[in-house]
Amino acid sequence: MKVLEGKKASKQILELLSPGFYRIHSKFKNGINIEICGKLGFIGMGNTNIPPIGVSLKSDGDNDFTDIGIDHLYWNEKLNRFESSEIIIDLSNIDVIDNRLSGNLNMITLNNLEKIIEIVDSDIVTGFGKTIGYLSSIEDDFVKDLCLKFRCLNPIEIENILKKWIGRGIGLTPSGDDFLQGILYINEMVPILGIEFIEILKNLINIGEYTTDISNNYFQCALCKMYSSTLIYLQDAISIGDSKAIKKFIDELLEFGNTSGSDILAGILTGINYALRYHI
Repeated sequence: MKVLEGKKASKQILELLSPGFYRIHSKFKNGINIEICGKLGFIGMGNTNIPPIGVSLKSDGDNDFTDIGIDHLYWNEKLNRFESSEIIIDLSNIDVIDNRLSGNLNMITLNNLEKIIEIVDSDIVTGFGKTIGYLSSIEDDFVKDLCLKFRCLNPIEIENILKKWIGRGIGLTPSGDDFLQGILYINEMVPILGIEFIEILKNLINIGEYTTDISNNYFQCALCKMYSSTLIYLQDAISIGDSKAIKKFIDELLEFGNTSGSDILAGILTGINYALRYHI
């Protein structure tokens, strides 16, 4: 039997766990998603970034989770570990991190947010086949149409545009979803979105028919102020205006998935430029 040791875990996954069996939702070479209380928790190898509901494992360089033959893990609360006939995942000696955005978000200034614009290479190409600089300039018609609905009061118009964005693109988390995640993230620091926009997005996500399970899970987390650890640390760097740290975490963000990082970053910069344009 293989024993894997946990390195870091989000506070959010530990709060959801109670003794019992958890179904494995999906398997990848570097980790698995398990179903926990209607959400997905990722358990994977040694990444710098910890998903909103996630565990990072110490890597021994010889793991491929697609080879696992089991479909459930049992959480042994007394021993702080997941158990199965094939593997044990020991979380008894982990660092716990909080993947919820802190409460001092209203202290972040637009001047600090502008530092991101100064640091980001605007020529980075996104999953849309267009650069971060072009998309975030709000010159693209598709982005412009979305931004015009941020504070719209017409629910039908908002729903129509969101249905064009949610699930748009390919991959485990389509580009449209990653872009919207960036918008939601920046909205926590500067209020660019109206109540109607957020409520309709929540409704569409709760229906669960418009995008992948994994992407839907990231939406649910974002709507509860929960993000991957890299984005949490980026917010901390923004709040104190630390350009060096901002660059460090932007570089980490750009390593997400295939184009997930650049798509999220495009959404973040679009939100900042929207706030600057309309003096929010």
